[in-house]
Amino acid sequence: MTLLIAGALGIDAEGMIAGAGGLAAIAAAPLSSVQLWSRGGSLAPHPREILTRRQIDLSGVTWDGPVPVFGADGRQAEPGGAALGSCEPTSADGLRAVLVIGLAPAEEVQALRAARALATPLVIVAGSMQLAPLTGITVRSGQVARAAVTADAAADEDAIDVRIETISAALRLTGTADALSAARALQAAGAKAVVLTAGMLGGLLVFGDRAVSFSVQAIPEVPGSRGALAAFAGALAGWCEGAGANYTALMRGCTTAGVVAGIQVQGGVKRLLGADRAQYLERFNRLRRIAKT
Repeated sequence: MTLLIAGALGIDAEGMIAGAGGLAAIAAAPLSSVQLWSRGGSLAPHPREILTRRQIDLSGVTWDGPVPVFGADGRQAEPGGAALGSCEPTSADGLRAVLVIGLAPAEEVQALRAARALATPLVIVAGSMQLAPLTGITVRSGQVARAAVTADAAADEDAIDVRIETISAALRLTGTADALSAARALQAAGAKAVVLTAGMLGGLLVFGDRAVSFSVQAIPEVPGSRGALAAFAGALAGWCEGAGANYTALMRGCTTAGVVAGIQVQGGVKRLLGADRAQYLERFNRLRRIAKT
């Protein structure tokens, strides 16, 4: 079975693989069969070979135009170019999940509608680049309600099974004052489950009426590290592609995703490329043992 990841791919100033889509695919590959939908430009053969060795299907990547270059903050140095390639997926054979990550609003909608057309069982959205608050909710006197939007916009939001954001991004997107209210607002906008991350503090999972925090491995953050959200989202999507997105699966998936994000924070993409499923699970079990003591 396959996980389709729609997101940006490129390189950073040091020539290493960058972009939310590329990093998420690297993180997800030990947990799932991954296909990437992106625009890699005229990316050199070596980075392509690295992705291929990671067993990432690159048939959905367009290899024309300039190579997207990403700065130290993880954003494209020259924004405005398309992140998605022209090879829009049209076949759903073996496809069990789609991760839409780090896309500008127009391309996020494009990817969500492609997922709807494929009747994808599981749709995950992470790292929205929406700058203004979402139009699908209203917040009055601390109460969250769904706002009137077009039928297409409502269908796009209702297609989202899991939404992953940092807490700071969720507060900006929803105009709320705390993490739980932000998560409830994203649910009101259509997401069935919401995961909000808080770095070394762990995060918050809201599923139906349940709201529970989850822990991550306490590690020293390397100065200049980036890509933690992409690694987290990729690992969680890879986990859910196999285990589903019920409450239990999401709790275990968030713990696993937290340790994978820790690998990215500790050593960047080089260390992430060196980690396999066994290392993911070894760190997961270590964290569970610590939590029980």
